[in-house]
Amino acid sequence: MDSVEKILNLNATYGKNFKQALKECSKRLQKQPQNTYLLYWKALIFHSLSAFDESLQICHELCDWKPAIGDLVFLSHIYRLIFLCHQFSSNPGPEHFPLTAGPKAQRIWVNAVLLCSDKKVDPVLAYRTYMENAMSLSCIKDVQNALFFLRNTSKNEPKYYFSWIVMSQIVSDRLRSNDGRASEQIANQAFSSLKQSIDNTISGKDDRPPIQSAREKRLVVTIYKKQKRVAELLGDAQTFSLIHTAEDDTILQSQLDLFEEKSDWKSMWHLSSHTMNQGLEESASPFQKSLAEEWWLWKAVITSVDELRDEEITKTFNSLRSKHTEAHQNTRKVRITAIAVLSHASYTSKVFNFCKDFFCDFFELPSCFNDLARYVQDLDVDYQRAFLDHVSTWSESKRTEDEDDHDAYLRWLALEVIALKFDYLLLFSKPDKCGTEFTDDFVSNCIQIYTLSQSTGDTATCDDALILAVMVLFRLSTGSDLPTSREQCHLQAACLLSYLVERSPNNRGAQLLYVYYFTLMGFGSLAIGRYRDINIKEIMVDSLSYVLFSRISSIHPFDVTTGSTQQSGDLSSMLTSAIKVYPASLDKIRAFMSADIKEVEYDKLFEVAELQDSLSQSITRQMLIQEQRRILRLRGLPSNDRDHRGQAIRWDNLNDNRDFNALPDFECIGRVNPVQRLDGDSRGGISWIAGREFVETTWDLLEGRPFDLNLMQSPLWETSSTAPDKSTDDELMCTALYEAILRAIHDIYAASDDPHLRKLVVGIPVSGITKALEDIEKKLILQGPLKLSHFEKEEEFWEFKPRWSFYHSRFITLDALKAVTKLLAIVHPITKQKSHKLKKEVSQKQLDQISSLVDQTYKTIRKQAISLKNKLAEDEMQNFESVVLDENVVGELIGGLIGRENVRKYGSRFYGSTQEALDGLLNVKL
Repeated sequence: MDSVEKILNLNATYGKNFKQALKECSKRLQKQPQNTYLLYWKALIFHSLSAFDESLQICHELCDWKPAIGDLVFLSHIYRLIFLCHQFSSNPGPEHFPLTAGPKAQRIWVNAVLLCSDKKVDPVLAYRTYMENAMSLSCIKDVQNALFFLRNTSKNEPKYYFSWIVMSQIVSDRLRSNDGRASEQIANQAFSSLKQSIDNTISGKDDRPPIQSAREKRLVVTIYKKQKRVAELLGDAQTFSLIHTAEDDTILQSQLDLFEEKSDWKSMWHLSSHTMNQGLEESASPFQKSLAEEWWLWKAVITSVDELRDEEITKTFNSLRSKHTEAHQNTRKVRITAIAVLSHASYTSKVFNFCKDFFCDFFELPSCFNDLARYVQDLDVDYQRAFLDHVSTWSESKRTEDEDDHDAYLRWLALEVIALKFDYLLLFSKPDKCGTEFTDDFVSNCIQIYTLSQSTGDTATCDDALILAVMVLFRLSTGSDLPTSREQCHLQAACLLSYLVERSPNNRGAQLLYVYYFTLMGFGSLAIGRYRDINIKEIMVDSLSYVLFSRISSIHPFDVTTGSTQQSGDLSSMLTSAIKVYPASLDKIRAFMSADIKEVEYDKLFEVAELQDSLSQSITRQMLIQEQRRILRLRGLPSNDRDHRGQAIRWDNLNDNRDFNALPDFECIGRVNPVQRLDGDSRGGISWIAGREFVETTWDLLEGRPFDLNLMQSPLWETSSTAPDKSTDDELMCTALYEAILRAIHDIYAASDDPHLRKLVVGIPVSGITKALEDIEKKLILQGPLKLSHFEKEEEFWEFKPRWSFYHSRFITLDALKAVTKLLAIVHPITKQKSHKLKKEVSQKQLDQISSLVDQTYKTIRKQAISLKNKLAEDEMQNFESVVLDENVVGELIGGLIGRENVRKYGSRFYGSTQEALDGLLNVKL
């Protein structure tokens, strides 16, 4: 064994069979008694066996090992194990424990630097690694020792000297909330050393490393800013002259920040306007020109103008703005910066004109809508209408139906989609002001653009058109009083989304939109099916990750199996993958922090340290752990209840309101100034409209609240309070009971400790249900905003058929009910069980009774079915054998199987065993 990783993997193969692992370890040690990795394995096994004293003794032997161990990763594991052993050992720990792991633990790091014969260990790497491990265990004394060792390595070597200052400031920042006194002491030491180096550089002395390179100058500015000494820095002419660099904007930003803090608006105006004016001159250097495009500089100019309210200054500002616009008027970045400047300066009419020109010149860019959306939305209502008229007129002028002119045809389609986007943004964001006629026309236009775009191969335009239609349906179902029923909107949006993700599997935004929508609707198993198709990191870096992950345990907490031997869509494994992203990222950061200081910019170390802290305190990370714990608890599975320090974790303290001390990972899409993300992917990690509208529409609704499966609609089985209005008898909807029944059966299992019931639940094959529902697809008729008349051919309409049947309708086709009840009669799962105990509990007679129940259900439903009265043409009606089921029958059937109505009689909380559960099912009265 020559690495810690191999030892850990070997130890994992034995699981909890520690005695067998100890035998194997002892056998190997007889052959290799000097193998330090095997000794560590033995100590690890003793710790697992709660033999903490024996484990500690082996670790102390490794601390004094000769030749000294130089593997820093190995030393980190030994150091942590020593700390854990002291925590649980029967012997008293070292003095000041747990603030230190003890002198032995300190010695291994010093020995690695001074006595290691295998390879030379860099002191900076060794002591920084020591400090990182001590910080993670809150061993403050060891942190101070690590800084002391690093400080004394070489006082005159810049590499060691400045790295010590950097690490001291990082430690001070981290300790500030826990130990203010220690934090202040370390910060003062770092500043004192830095000031001494500055003074010696000015005076020409050489007893301290001089401030020479650009990174050292940036380090000076960073330390002064972190210690809130910017005024002192800028007030010292000699120091300011020393650190001022012509090609670095760090000092300039610090000056502007200081002026804003002191409300010195005149100084702020003079500095920012002078810098801006220099950058707009033809003779300006590339660096000066780049400054003139920076939003933070323009923001300083605008802020000072607003505060001073001086006519001469305002004239000068307008002159600067005009010069800026004329200088690079054909570039997208300058245009959008100019619009942002006008918007913040409240030049409404000019914003309107600039937006019109920008739209005409850049409508072909996928980011055009993103660039303008915020500014157009902030316009007055009259200007918004004028802008929509302009877009409509421009689109009409570019209209072409000549598919032979491929480029012109593509441009026109892209223009049409952007026009629809602005229609949605400015009109449909207020659905109460939109009539049914507008709704139908809008959806019809979306479908028309989609069908036209299919022949061109422009998938982006196709996808955007369908997503627009989905968003309209979503808005109608949540915030509208239109006569169109919510059920129709839900189902149609689901159908379009299902079709979209199947036709565009590489559109991650559409996939994530699908997951979010079906999660919100309560379609748990459907939602998690798409998690498999999305890279877990792509979900996590999206603004919607908070909403998605915070409810992942609620949508489908049980493992779903397919016909194959491989598990598919298991939430626990997906959460584990997501959680592993954080330690993996932290490991990369630690590797960066441990890199040779000559290759790393000092100021970058601060940024990386802040990122490390953010990851460690991430709200998403803590939420992932919480959701993982919930799922394991629902499944009745054991889990590790101790943290990295060996202390018991109180998972219950992580409540749904997320009010623990955690930091949000990302800012919500749609609330970020477009100027600030010009250099990135303007389309974002999720589809443009999904990111903006879904978050802003539902954020307040969902933020911090437990997920409600019935958030969007009433449950089907609560028949007493959800009787349909008679006026909707002519509306035909296709649905299946699979999702409702499966979720409720899972509900039964969640409240039951019976392991056999779990086998019964998870035995339902998803692939089998998919196959059984294929016959339903051609039975689907949709009414509402999406109509058959929107399509030239009937075949095109059926392209939007869902691959699954969807929950919540009072009207169910007979074939749908037959297909689902066949699978959910629990005949197939039980007969496939191989459990001996389960066979004992379930007799063949009971299986026959269940089969009889299914047949009886079919017959009763046929008798209760009434003729469908609708407005469909006779030739259309011939294609669909459909019936409307009596709601009392459906409600009683489902209520008997899994119902909330009959929970006292048949409900999950009173099922003591599989036997009682089956008895409850057999007592259903039809």
